[in-house]
Amino acid sequence: MAASSNSERLTPLDLLMPRTYITALFTFQTTKTNILVIKSLQNGLDSLANTIPWLSGRVCPTAATKEHGRSLEIRYGSDDPSLALMDKGTIDASYEALSAEGIPPDAIPADVWPLPMMIDEDLFEKGAPVFGASLFRFADGQGAGLCISIHHNAVDATGFADIVRLWAQYTAGLVPVYQHGNRLDRLAGILKSDLQVISLKTTDDLFELHPEYSRMPPTFPTEFAPCTCKIFTLSVTQINAYKERLEGYPSGMPSTNTLVCALIWSAITRARAQRCPDLGRESSRLAMAVNGRRRLGAEFSSPENPYLGNTILYSLAHSVVSDLNSLLESPVSFAKTCDVIAQSQSPTKINSRHIAEAYELVGRVDDYRTVFVGWDLFSSRDLTITSWADLDLYAMTFGEGLGQPEFIRIPSSVADGVGIVLPRGRAASISEVVEIMVMLRTDDMAILEQDTIWKNFGA
Repeated sequence: MAASSNSERLTPLDLLMPRTYITALFTFQTTKTNILVIKSLQNGLDSLANTIPWLSGRVCPTAATKEHGRSLEIRYGSDDPSLALMDKGTIDASYEALSAEGIPPDAIPADVWPLPMMIDEDLFEKGAPVFGASLFRFADGQGAGLCISIHHNAVDATGFADIVRLWAQYTAGLVPVYQHGNRLDRLAGILKSDLQVISLKTTDDLFELHPEYSRMPPTFPTEFAPCTCKIFTLSVTQINAYKERLEGYPSGMPSTNTLVCALIWSAITRARAQRCPDLGRESSRLAMAVNGRRRLGAEFSSPENPYLGNTILYSLAHSVVSDLNSLLESPVSFAKTCDVIAQSQSPTKINSRHIAEAYELVGRVDDYRTVFVGWDLFSSRDLTITSWADLDLYAMTFGEGLGQPEFIRIPSSVADGVGIVLPRGRAASISEVVEIMVMLRTDDMAILEQDTIWKNFGA
């Protein structure tokens, strides 16, 4: 039988994502042998690959044509190697010791991951694999770690979660109902009327409407300061108590996500301003990833027919640093900042028209790589926050031998001014806290750890 060859062109929203992998570590308390666990996971992986065949493919660059500029596509076919779970053996650390510490991300060896975190130029040109997974055991035989990497130009965090959920269901012996059409047709179809309305706007108009994107590449510093990564836990009880204090203000009680992001923004800004007092005369921008699926209507993506591609938009909130530096001294000021954050990502602002404009903006340029983020990545002034809190990853059951994950961690990386709200846990001890992974300059992190207001919200 002749080998079949297929391709799926990625959408403009896929092209906006960085050239990297979405990665997560799922740890399980188990004494089952690797052979039994790997067999169960591999059987589920085989079913997953049959359901979503492009997972065994590669993300490849394409040249510009008369119809569209440079792009990316997933190429896959019947002669591609089958998806295989890599056995990474046993690491030196014990599960009992690391779980007692909450599984610090930097305690997991880099060589247990199935794929590199970043995609270099050589791998990019050859075509980077869409999917990789590996399994390792802890030294005391009391736990296992499942590492999963999926190409960020192929999926966003929600798509990642949907794929992992399918795998878990197959591993547990279930037969999930699943449909998935062509991503480009689905997204262009739902945006059709909005794309027609904005067709007369110039590319300059679109960039002016979307300051979260820029034609200007970031300015790299001559020297990078040392950076570090740490997971903080905030008490849900403390958060809810402060939410109630804000209930009577004009903006009303903020959501937990809004309040948590305001806390992170203000605490990091205080730490930065303490190190660099001149920052007090400047402004700060908070960029937040917003899932566009809900903004496109309930019919666009459902549990039975999930949209796996990227629908990530960025909200951009602005504040004077001096206001952020003294927020909690006045609930009025803090309520105002919560309102600024909520307004920046409200459904009336980031709606189908907004999504269509971002889609069209990327589609207009000759090379998608000339569209950059519109905030400052290296000035120690702006901040980026992504939330995985609502992905429901802890509820996934991977069948006999693993069950549900006890910890879910994202690998640490070197960055200044990045916050990730980690998945909310299922166990009472985890559900009562909000875990936040913060990447920051080492000297700013040392100040943040001693911040009294920040510590008051700690669990």
